Amino acid sequence: SGGMPDPASESRAERLLRRYKTFVRRNRALLTAIEQGAAGLTWLVPDGAHTEIIAEAASSFVGVVATLNDHLVGEEDEVRTVASEDQFEDALESVSDDEEEEEEDTREDVL
Repeated sequence: SGGMPDPASESRAERLLRRYKTFVRRNRALLTAIEQGAAGLTWLVPDGAHTEIIAEAASSFVGVVATLNDHLVGEEDEVRTVASEDQFEDALESVSDDEEEEEEDTREDVL
């Protein structure tokens, strides 16, 4: 129920968003370089009547896309963190159970 959605029931927008998320997560370094390059290019907007507006709009757009991408990557990191915390707790419980069994075996040997 919490796994992947049924592809047949997904809308076109949902499929597109899912593919974009996958792309962002797999190509984070490339996207960071493109974002930085695009931010740098805003300095090269030729002088004109609306130069400041164009440069600011382009810079804002790059910032919004970068924030969206960071959010998408962050979602995956949160899922991984929760999973690793669960695995850590499971490992601790397993070690604790093993120690209890060893203590019981030692008590039986003494008796």
